[in-house]
This record gives sequence, structure tokens and C-alpha cells, in this order.
Amino acid sequence: MKKQKLLAENLTPTHKRVGAPLDDFMSNHPADRALTLAESEKLLTTLSALAPDTERELADDLFRWGLCAASTLADRGGDSRELVEDLVSNLAVGVAHMVNEAICAAIEEERRKMANLAQYGDAVAKAEAQQQAGQLWANDADEEWRVGEAAKMIQAHLENKGLGTYTEKTVRDWIKETVPAYARKGGRPKKAQ
Repeated sequence: MKKQKLLAENLTPTHKRVGAPLDDFMSNHPADRALTLAESEKLLTTLSALAPDTERELADDLFRWGLCAASTLADRGGDSRELVEDLVSNLAVGVAHMVNEAICAAIEEERRKMANLAQYGDAVAKAEAQQQAGQLWANDADEEWRVGEAAKMIQAHLENKGLGTYTEKTVRDWIKETVPAYARKGGRPKKAQ
């Protein structure tokens, strides 16, 4: 279900982890002014999420140390504070623009893979539906089950198993090759007396 939710939202793991926060940050920051040191820190922390798990702590530390040094320089007063904030702002925004293309490429690759997973999920659901239909008719010694009833039962089975929600028509199409001749007859069979 998590995969289906991601597909519905069209958010990939990279988009959720880095892309959306970066988009949000950039859309809320006016392009005509430099970032403050606090804003630069927020931007660099967002970007550090790009680092692999094994390197993320090092990236966070490096960003923190650099910002601490910049803050120390800025605190020395005078005209240097504005220069330091501009320097850090330009570096942070420059890094963001530099990695943005890589972020977008990673998001597109993940979307492509997620689309393949969705198709794979349908194939798994179809195979499960056909297997369930085969079992149903193999065990139907009295020849009572009809296609519509079987499709509804299998439809519920797929949903309960977490394989997705499919229409009755889709399930009918999937199981039609497993349907025995007696199940194709219209209506419910007469009750035996």
C-alpha cells in the first residue's frame, strides 16, 4: 500500500527526502536577497540529505563547521558580517543549483522504476487471480460458481491480500482463460432437489 500511495502522490523517496524540502525552501526565499546564516544552514542541512547514509554525518559536520567559522568571522563586526553572509549565501545557493540537476535526474529515474513496479504489481495480482480462479473451479465439484461470482470473490481476495484494488471487469479479463465451460453460462444454476 505504501508503494501505491507514493505512486498516487507521484513522490519518489528522493523527492520526499530532498526535492520537496528544497523546492519549498527555494519558493519561500526571495531571489533578490542573500540568505542569512540561519537560512544558509537550513539549506545546507536539506542538501546533506543527498549524501549516502554512511557519509551524511560527515556532510552535516562539515557544513556545521563551515557555518560556525563563517559565524565567527561575521561576529567580528563591521562590514565583514554582510560580506560573510553574502559569501555563505552564494555558496549555499550555488551548491543547491549545482546539485539540483542531479536531484531531478534521480527523481526521474525513481519515477521510471516506480512505474515499472506498478506494472510488476499488476502482473503479480493477475497471476494470483488466475491461481485463485483455478483453485476455485478445481474444487467446484457441483459446478455452482459463475464467472461474475468468482470475479467478485477474487477481487475481494486481492484487496485483502494487499495486492491492490481492481475492478470486477479487470479481474474477469484476467481469469477468463481459466473459466470452465459450465461457469460461462448466464445466471445461477438451478438448485438440486
